[in-house]
Amino acid sequence: MSPSTTVDTANSVTITTDYHPSKLAHARIHCACTNVTYEGQILGPFEEDKDQHHEYSPTSYQIKSPQHKSNKKGRGSGKKNKNKCPTSTISININVGSTKANKPYYIKHGKGTIHDHAVGMTLTGYFQNDEVVGHALQTLYDPIKGRPIAQYEGSFHFSSPSTYVPHGIGKYTWETTNDVYYGEFHEGEMHGDGTFVWGCTGNRYEGPFKRGLMHGKNGKIYCIAKGDAFDGCWKKGLAHGWGNKRLGNGDVFHGMYSRDMVCI
Repeated sequence: MSPSTTVDTANSVTITTDYHPSKLAHARIHCACTNVTYEGQILGPFEEDKDQHHEYSPTSYQIKSPQHKSNKKGRGSGKKNKNKCPTSTISININVGSTKANKPYYIKHGKGTIHDHAVGMTLTGYFQNDEVVGHALQTLYDPIKGRPIAQYEGSFHFSSPSTYVPHGIGKYTWETTNDVYYGEFHEGEMHGDGTFVWGCTGNRYEGPFKRGLMHGKNGKIYCIAKGDAFDGCWKKGLAHGWGNKRLGNGDVFHGMYSRDMVCI
């Protein structure tokens, strides 16, 4: 069957399917008012019994890239990030329904890709009843220049019809700095066990995170250029508590740290 096109002028939505949508059809759904496109498999059409809005509003989350600088002898190995962090935004703005009674609407079901042309984002994965299931790939790019900004591959949490956030195991890459984090996420933040690698130096942190910051016991950081290493307790991104520092020249320090400073 040749592709068919349906235009919902009231909601600025265009739906193109390549065969009858009562089956699992491949469609291209574009919402002109939000400049968002969905390409992939859908279920539908379904009839509404009353006025309902099947609209996805913009939502955003931030993934913070910890800033790290090598410290002098006798100091800790972590610095709190005081700079602006990259913003990772997932905007799901596709209106695939109708605001009028007894009008057809569709749901994302199967493999598909969401393109948010306004903010510069694509999300590719498998959908089940409008929710992302399993691992998906999200790419952020400059909507004007087209340059990549960041990429996340992993599992997502569907907390509401307007919110997809990294949740579970995944890998996040900052394309502008080549920083990489892979490990556990919770509601869009680095949270749990993970590994962070600073792209500019190759320095690496392995250990627990809490709400986007290095936090907990047995966190290890390795400074590649100098050969220094620190193993100990962290609190809100700073060395805090008992720690062991080994310098590249062989010197070793065992002792207490308070907010990244050695307790004397």
